[in-house]
Amino acid sequence: MPRIRIAAIVPDKEDPTSWYRGVGPLSEIETRREDIELTFPANINWSTLKFCHILFMQRPHLPDYLNAMAMAKDHGIPTWIDLDDDNLAVPKDNPVYQLYNQVAIKDSIVKMARYAEIVTVATETLKKKYDIYRPSGRECIVVPNALDDDLLIHRNIQDRERDKLVLWRGTLTHHKNLSIIADSIIEVANKNPQFKFTFFGWEPLFITEHIKNFQYIGSHHIMDYHKVLIQLHPYLMYYALANNEHAQSRSHVSWLEATFAGIPFIGPKHPEFDKPGIFQFANNKEFKDVLEAALRGDLDLKKGAELSWEHLKEFYMLSRVNQIREQIINGLVK
Repeated sequence: MPRIRIAAIVPDKEDPTSWYRGVGPLSEIETRREDIELTFPANINWSTLKFCHILFMQRPHLPDYLNAMAMAKDHGIPTWIDLDDDNLAVPKDNPVYQLYNQVAIKDSIVKMARYAEIVTVATETLKKKYDIYRPSGRECIVVPNALDDDLLIHRNIQDRERDKLVLWRGTLTHHKNLSIIADSIIEVANKNPQFKFTFFGWEPLFITEHIKNFQYIGSHHIMDYHKVLIQLHPYLMYYALANNEHAQSRSHVSWLEATFAGIPFIGPKHPEFDKPGIFQFANNKEFKDVLEAALRGDLDLKKGAELSWEHLKEFYMLSRVNQIREQIINGLVK
C-alpha cells in the first residue's frame, strides 16, 4: 500500500492547541490508517521535503513558514495550513500582541492564507475572515475542535450532588474576556459565600483581590487537566468573550472540556456556543442574571449538561470530525 507522508510543523507539539489542531488529530488518523505516516522535521529543506507528500503547518506566522511553503511549491508538494485564532487581530492586552503586530508577521499570515492549497479553520468566524484572502473557488474549510475519543476511558462522572465550585478556566490571554463580566463575578461571589469561585490556569487578581471565597489551581498538562476537571466535580463552569475580532473568533473548546467532565455550562450568545444545554448570556447583566439563577437552583443544570453531552457525542467526537481531515488528505494526494 503506497504511504502518504505528512511533514507537520507545529509551534509546540505539547501545548493545548497541538492537542486539538496538530499532533492530536493527525496522530489519531495515523493510528487508524496504515498508509499515513507523520514526521515532525526540525527544519524544512529539500531533503526533508523529498520524503513527504503533504506539508502541514499549524498556526503558521513567521516568514520562515512562508519560505517553507515556497520551497514545498518548488517541489510540487501541496501545503495545508490550519488556523484556530485570528492572529491578524491580536488585541493590545494579549501578551503576544507585540509579536503579531509586526508588519512582517501579518504579511506572512496573509500570504500563506492566500497561497496554501488548503486552509482549515476552527470556526465559521475565522472562515469569513480568511476567505477574503483565498482564491475564487478555494474557500477555507471549517474543521471544528472535537473531543479526543481516547478521553472516554477517563469519563467516570460521580452520581452525586455537584460540589459548590463555580469554575472558570483560561490563561492570561483571556484577560479581556474575563474582565467584561468581572464586576458580576465579584458581586455574585460576595453574595454567595457558600460557593467557591475557582480559577483554573490563571489567577485574575483584578477579581480575586475583591472576594474571599476563591481558589486558584495552576495549569496542568492536557490529559491531567481533563482528569482534574472530573475530579473537581464543579457546580458549573462559565466562559465569556470580549467584543473584539480576536475573541469572537475563538472556538467552543471550553464547552467541550466542561461537557466531557459533566459540568453544566454558561456561555456567550455566539454561534460557537449556540448548542443544546448551554445557558447563554448576551451581556454582563444577563450573565449575572443567569449565574444567580443557577446558584439559586432555578435552572435545570443537570439536564443542560446531559443535552450538551448528547450533542457533543453526535457531532464533536474527533473520530467523526477527522473524516473532514481525511478527505483533505485524500484530495491532496489523488
